[in-house]
Amino acid sequence: GEAPELPAVIQVYLLADGVRTGQFVELTVGNGWSGLFAGLPEKKDGQVIQYTVEEVAVDGFKSEITGNSAVGFTITNRYEKKIDIPVKKVWEIPAGEAPELPAVIQVYLLADGERTGQFVELTAENDWSGLFAGLLEKKDGQVIQYTVEEVVVDGFKSEITGNSAAGFTIVNRYLPPETTTSSVATTSTQATSTRPTEPPTTPTRPRVPSTGDQSSLYILVFLPALGLILLRQTWSLQKRD
Repeated sequence: GEAPELPAVIQVYLLADGVRTGQFVELTVGNGWSGLFAGLPEKKDGQVIQYTVEEVAVDGFKSEITGNSAVGFTITNRYEKKIDIPVKKVWEIPAGEAPELPAVIQVYLLADGERTGQFVELTAENDWSGLFAGLLEKKDGQVIQYTVEEVVVDGFKSEITGNSAAGFTIVNRYLPPETTTSSVATTSTQATSTRPTEPPTTPTRPRVPSTGDQSSLYILVFLPALGLILLRQTWSLQKRD
């Protein structure tokens, strides 16, 4: 499990009606992380004073305060694991090609598919490498799915591999410009006479004298709290998955 280093001392301040009174207690492992605000007036000008407490933030822990002046306050500090995610860019350029690389590349961090507003800049000076540091591992008890995306680089095809545990590698493969050839299409035209076509003439058959027993056949063809406020500090350490 996780064994984070606890602070040596925690300061907790007393507030009356939302305003710091100047009083505070120090909680340590020696006093069992407990303290007491004693001898406090219950009322001011006839009105019950609303006492609350606040603690100085503890790095790496999320604070939750419960209770009231009658029963005392409990401050629970839950450990929040932080992670770092490295990012590295690799250029893949074919032999014989020498494209001009950009001076800087911006890579954005996404949490559960949404941009976080964080980005790193990769350059030749930092060996095209960067780091997203101090990121929360979980949100509301669920592991955050981190991904990255880069601004498109003209002339390159991008591929991103990896994950938040191992880090991400962005490979940019150079796409040489395509060689284009031009051809000239030639067409030939054939002169066509616009002269009207005369119908063919049918030779005249010699007239055969009628003998009375012959007939001619013609065929036609078609083509389609009270005064004493007990204060207690508890620590909640989440077991590492």
